[in-house]
Amino acid sequence: PPPIGGWSTFTAKDARGRCHDTLRTEVEYVLKCIAWECDHGRVSMTVLCSNQERCDLLAQELRTREFMVINPVRTHYALKARELIDKRARIELPQLPDGPEGEEFLLRTLYSDPAAAEAKYAGIVGTFKIFVHVSLDVNTDKGHGYFFGAEVPHHHKEHYRDSRLLLKVQW
Repeated sequence: PPPIGGWSTFTAKDARGRCHDTLRTEVEYVLKCIAWECDHGRVSMTVLCSNQERCDLLAQELRTREFMVINPVRTHYALKARELIDKRARIELPQLPDGPEGEEFLLRTLYSDPAAAEAKYAGIVGTFKIFVHVSLDVNTDKGHGYFFGAEVPHHHKEHYRDSRLLLKVQW
């Protein structure tokens, strides 16, 4: 809606107020979703934000309410890499350095092209897609899994989303 007094009187203060109102609406929506998840016995959920600034603001607001908020993407790929390394005697993996460097190398390989990782290893360790419980991005449906990869060009593909915009909220 146009501001009181029309657009000719619109100021930075008005803009900040609108941003604050929008954030408050998003926070309220996320809190209602958290309550619904709690009612169904869950202790965490993922939220996909619309942009980095909104993501940072939402994370900050949730942390002030004592929720634990992290980006789950690296952890997701680290778990997949560990599972694959544990099964390396029965599967074919790329040549890996010894020790923690090998796990990190595999993690980065999986993260750089999650669709290829899915095609090659999903039958062994499950999907590489991460389920989105709540989406604040109008281009993303909630209740679906998406790939969250390292490369920005992937984000223009249908099942890829920007990994920087995903939050895992735990209570």
